[in-house]
Amino acid sequence: PIQPNGTRPPLFCFHPGGGNVFHYQPLARHLPDDQPVLGIQARGADGRSRPHRTVEAMAAEYVEVIKHIQPEGPYHLLGWSLGGLIAFETARRLDAEGKRVALLALLDTSFPQPCSFLDRQRSYFATLRRDGLKGVGDILASVWSNTRIALGKLRHGPRWGYYLLRRKPIPPLLAGKRLTHIGLSANERYRPGSYPGAVTYFRATGPNGTWTRRPDLAWRDVASGVDMIDVPGAHSGPGSMIDEPHLPVLAAEIEARLAASAQQEVRR
Repeated sequence: PIQPNGTRPPLFCFHPGGGNVFHYQPLARHLPDDQPVLGIQARGADGRSRPHRTVEAMAAEYVEVIKHIQPEGPYHLLGWSLGGLIAFETARRLDAEGKRVALLALLDTSFPQPCSFLDRQRSYFATLRRDGLKGVGDILASVWSNTRIALGKLRHGPRWGYYLLRRKPIPPLLAGKRLTHIGLSANERYRPGSYPGAVTYFRATGPNGTWTRRPDLAWRDVASGVDMIDVPGAHSGPGSMIDEPHLPVLAAEIEARLAASAQQEVRR
């Protein structure tokens, strides 16, 4: 529970790659006092439990957790980054069971793409053809990000391996790094299926966000529609979309859609 009190249907917030949900605490403070906010945290964030390795496995468990808390819809689901993929797959599974999802909010969640070496080269050439010299910055950022990921695993992998071999709890910070790498792998392997509902996509317009791309075009291939909202802030890091001073804009947009959902329920 991030904000457990209130009479409205809860807003379920799915963990990003690092596994923890504390990132959503500032968002909860900007929403009305009667809006419950519940975080879906990853297995393994405690350094003890065995993490799920795929988006599908995560969603399969989270669907059951959500139905235990709220047996019937309307459901309000929100996920940032990897959390958006998990929210999407959870929405698909709830819908397949005849449950109504009133809000599926993806916070700067890129549509997953194959990430083999050849796939990356094709992507880089496509970026250059589309954006010319302006695309060089995106390519360099991608290369640097992939390099950091590889170096991070080389650096920290033996450390969390030490605890795993000895069946000892992994310290929280190291457990988060492990979950980040597991999440990156899950992201690469996930292939979204079709979803008959609409997606509300919040696009970060700052550095390292999806501002230079058209994620709505990809998500439209699997969803019935995409409502694209541009919000200030970076995807992550200092000055991100879910932190001050940019957060009030995002929170106001989310609250507007939660309020619209409540009004729709009254009319039903």
